[in-house]
Amino acid sequence: MAKGVLKKANGSAFTNSQCKKANGSVWTDGKIRHADGSAYYDNYPMVASFTQTFDATWSQGWLGSGTRLDDGVWKGDIITGSTSNYRGMFGFKQSDIAAFIGSGTVTGARLHVNCYETTTNGAPDVQFGKHSYTAEPSGSWDGAANTDWGNYSTLHVPNKATGGYWVTINPSQIRMANGAALGGIALRGATATNEDMGKFTGIIGYKTQLEITVLK
Repeated sequence: MAKGVLKKANGSAFTNSQCKKANGSVWTDGKIRHADGSAYYDNYPMVASFTQTFDATWSQGWLGSGTRLDDGVWKGDIITGSTSNYRGMFGFKQSDIAAFIGSGTVTGARLHVNCYETTTNGAPDVQFGKHSYTAEPSGSWDGAANTDWGNYSTLHVPNKATGGYWVTINPSQIRMANGAALGGIALRGATATNEDMGKFTGIIGYKTQLEITVLK
C-alpha cells in the first residue's frame, strides 16, 4: 500500500509537519502517530487510486461451430453474431495485469475496440465476457472453454456508426472466479442473427486496449 506523510503548507510549498506537546506550561517537540486499533505508525498506510492501460497482444475469431477463422483472410479480426454465431477473443499479457492489480480493489475498467462494419440493417448488441487464456489457442474454441459469460458488459453499435468505442467493463470482470487476473476479453453477439453482426479490427490493424483502475 502507498504510504502517506502528513504535510503542512505555507501556500506554495509543502514541508514535513511537526507536532508540539505541552505539560501545562512548557511546549516540547512531539510526533504525530497513527493507530489502527492495536499498532502505531509514523506513516499510516493510505489508499491511492492507480490507472494503467494494457495493449492487446493477440486476437482471433471463430465460427459458432468452433472452427477458427482463416488467419490469412481475417488477420485476427473478430466477427460477432450473424446466423453463423461468430465470436472471438482479445488477449492481454496476463502476468502484467496480475502484477498491476495485486491485492488491490478494481474500481473501474474499459476496453477500446474498433467496429469497422455492421450489416445493412443491423445495429449490433455485442456482449463482452472474460477468459483465462494466457496465450492464443491454436485450434477450435466453442465459446465456453476457459470463458465466463456469467458477468458480461454490452456495447450497442448504432447502424453504420462504425469506429472506435470505449466499452465500460464491469470491475468484477478483471478477475476470474478463482481470483486470478483475467487473460482477456471474449466477444459474441447478443443473438445469432444478422442484426447483431459486427466486425472488429484485430491487433494487426488497430491498437485495442484495456484500461484498469485499482485502489491499493
